[in-house]
Amino acid sequence: MRYLQIVPNDMTFYYVLKATAHLGDVQVAHEALQEMKAHRIEIKERIYSMLIYTYAGACKVAGTTEKQIDAYIRDTWTLFRQMEQKKMRIVAKTLNGLILLYGNALRDSEVEGLVLPLFKKYNIAYDTNTYINLMSEFIDKK
Repeated sequence: MRYLQIVPNDMTFYYVLKATAHLGDVQVAHEALQEMKAHRIEIKERIYSMLIYTYAGACKVAGTTEKQIDAYIRDTWTLFRQMEQKKMRIVAKTLNGLILLYGNALRDSEVEGLVLPLFKKYNIAYDTNTYINLMSEFIDKK
């Protein structure tokens, strides 16, 4: 971006990360984070959510190994813990990203024990995307 003489802001990177989430491109997401740091752009809740969605997308990329999926899940929980430590607001989008992560990793049995209790912990109601992600787990399995 710096070569194009664009002065990015947090929304610029939000949409870059939204694209990496759709593609499951962890490498480009990492490069975007480095650019954010170079431009001293604060990493806010929505950026964390898109990073979680990027890892979820990466779990669905053809050829992804179980070892890579394990690493993506570990990294996602690290991001989530960072959000908690920074006392960032946890929203449905973030938790829905965790559901999608496990669904794409074909590990739906872990959703009930690890992710769904977080909705209660943070007093967040299920939204339409929560149900879509939960249903897609079962559709993808078949």
